[in-house]
Amino acid sequence: MKRLRNHLGACAVGAALVLASLPSGSAAAEYRAAVAPQVAAPADGSEDTTFSSDITGVDQLVVQPDGKILVAQNGSPHTFVRLNADGTVDSDFVTPEIATYAMIRFALQADGKIVVAATFTSDYNEPIRRLNADGSQDLTFDAPYNDSVFGMAIQPDGKILVVGNDSTGRVIRLNTDGSEDTTFTPPTLLGSDKRVLTVAVQSDQKIMIAGLFTGTIKRLNADGSEDTGFTETIPGTNYNAPAVAIQHDGKILVGVSGTGHGFNLRRFNADGTADTGFAPPNVFSDDGQYPAEVRSIAIQFDDKILVGGSTGSLKRLNPDGSEDTTFTTGDLFQYGFDYLDALAIQGNGNVLVGSSSGVIKRLNNTGPISSDGTVDTGFTPPTLDGQVNATAIQTDGKILTAGEFTGYLKRLNTDGTEDTAFAGNLLTLDGSVNAIAVQADGKILIGGGFTGKVKRLNIDGTADTAFGDAKPTLDGRVNAIAVQFDGKILIGGTMTSRVKRLNIDGTEDTTFAGNLPTFTGEGLGEIALQADGKILIGGAFTGFLKRLNTDGTEDTGFAGNLPTLDGGVDAIAVQADGKILIGGYFTGNIKRLNYDGTNDDGFAPTVEADSVAAIAVQADGKILIGGPITGYLVRLNADGTTDASLPARPVQLASATHRAGRIQPSAFTPPTLGSPVYSIVVLRDGSILIGGGAGSSGILLRLGPTASGGGGGGGGGDLPPTGTDTTAFVVLAVIMLAAGTVLVTTRRRAAAVK
Repeated sequence: MKRLRNHLGACAVGAALVLASLPSGSAAAEYRAAVAPQVAAPADGSEDTTFSSDITGVDQLVVQPDGKILVAQNGSPHTFVRLNADGTVDSDFVTPEIATYAMIRFALQADGKIVVAATFTSDYNEPIRRLNADGSQDLTFDAPYNDSVFGMAIQPDGKILVVGNDSTGRVIRLNTDGSEDTTFTPPTLLGSDKRVLTVAVQSDQKIMIAGLFTGTIKRLNADGSEDTGFTETIPGTNYNAPAVAIQHDGKILVGVSGTGHGFNLRRFNADGTADTGFAPPNVFSDDGQYPAEVRSIAIQFDDKILVGGSTGSLKRLNPDGSEDTTFTTGDLFQYGFDYLDALAIQGNGNVLVGSSSGVIKRLNNTGPISSDGTVDTGFTPPTLDGQVNATAIQTDGKILTAGEFTGYLKRLNTDGTEDTAFAGNLLTLDGSVNAIAVQADGKILIGGGFTGKVKRLNIDGTADTAFGDAKPTLDGRVNAIAVQFDGKILIGGTMTSRVKRLNIDGTEDTTFAGNLPTFTGEGLGEIALQADGKILIGGAFTGFLKRLNTDGTEDTGFAGNLPTLDGGVDAIAVQADGKILIGGYFTGNIKRLNYDGTNDDGFAPTVEADSVAAIAVQADGKILIGGPITGYLVRLNADGTTDASLPARPVQLASATHRAGRIQPSAFTPPTLGSPVYSIVVLRDGSILIGGGAGSSGILLRLGPTASGGGGGGGGGDLPPTGTDTTAFVVLAVIMLAAGTVLVTTRRRAAAVK
């Protein structure tokens, strides 16, 4: 099976898909009434007048996974509200009472609860509270912090980073119940003004802080100690850094405020060195009265960078830092000295902006493209003489693929050609690779039936021998791998314990092992991590699906709520809203569960299948499924119905310029396939990478995001003949990442590998 680590960020995913129009003269002109008429596309950056909100003076905006918008208002009154997606106030949200002129900062947890820092009128000595998803106070949370708060961030393990203080500087970490984490020991900050203004968490759990202290920026290790390998500072004096953002590739953007310098946006490589290839213009100019500042940063799905400034202006930069002149906003706000502190990107690509004195506005903007299923003929992987079991995408866009073919593991360049340098460094494998996971540091974990069962490779493909020497002896194959947010490694398969957790160095986490429930029946083939760190496991063991707490004990409340399953679970995908998709060879083949394990009765797919072996969720909420099903690849709407809302490929849709600031829709007609799909990756640009096959023929195709190109062949080797026996194969696991990327891993069906 396959399984990659779940790496969630704060970016909300899943907005409405807007139907594209049919061109005039289409053979299906009668279909035109069912879709939007073709109109000129609004320019990126133009105001979306369908959004209307009278909230003024905004410090922070966050888009929830359901599309609703959390707002910290600094106007009169100061308040914390939630808006519906159209900008109207959500009357179901209980608005807390906050003192006039109180600074408000907040952070959204993965479970929908909200940590808010403010001056609450009911208790001035309780500046940090946690709210339930409906806005009511969570009385189980009690935080001791009693200083000014300028920024917060939620770690993947649920712990809460808080920065602020007016004079001495403050960085603390709270446990999930609000108590202070005394194991977190940040360094002493220097300078006449030590305020920390912002905090961001990297994928490797290191922590970026920025503010007015000497040096302006620092990176901390996960325990709070200073990362001495990060030596860069913001040169000069009288500067501060009110904005920090981490790119998808791990590079770090820092917005700078101050007078008399020639830049106000810097980028650093993940190793802490300055990115000398990043050459932004002086994004906002110093007018002599107000210092030029970058106040807010947001990163689009395509790695373009949105920056908001102290002049109420918004600009978009290309990934190399040059200005993207196709994004034009005009005069967003009335006053030139407005601080554009609030930026948020909706799942459909549109941009929400809020300033210190203006109302919230929504700008049209191109979002990810929904693939039409056309094979991308520009993607030319080598011919594969065996099934693809696992596929993973590195941060640099290179593709790792593994399975039953000769060599068992390959790395491909972005165009599909083989990375020969990587191939030359690989150790010899004597058995299939069923699972791949990419660590935050770029190292590669592989699991399967080869000698040793699990190995870790360096980025160049050479073996990490220290890991191999430390790991425990395994008495069964590895079918699934997942990397936790703290770097620990979960492996599952047919070994006696079915699942193990390894420390970063490869040694076994014996405390976790001692807490595990007993597994009876056949093997474990699927592992998926939830945003709160709980662990979903599926397979052919008794019960077929379990959820473990972070310490390895079984979540018995979840178990008590599960619907009865009469067959194994071969695929698990966690949606952005926390709901859980499971696929397998039980009756119905695919189900969606609520977070608590109860069945989502509103999800009612009809799938003709022996088993659903692969699941992936697009940025628009639509669901791709693969396996030994009719057609081998199908797309469902978010409610589970088959996606038949648009005409088939012979009808040409509007061109790419007809984007209306939303996810670009397209009819989905998968290529003609002769054997099942066991691996699906949805890329940030909306294209889809599929892998599978049977016998001596492997499939590896990329389906492009546009309706150009030919039909089903090409690029992945010869397709196996229809009717090939595929009952021994199955499964994949998928987890959606913040910016719409989905990482996947695959393996054989657990029932077949006892």
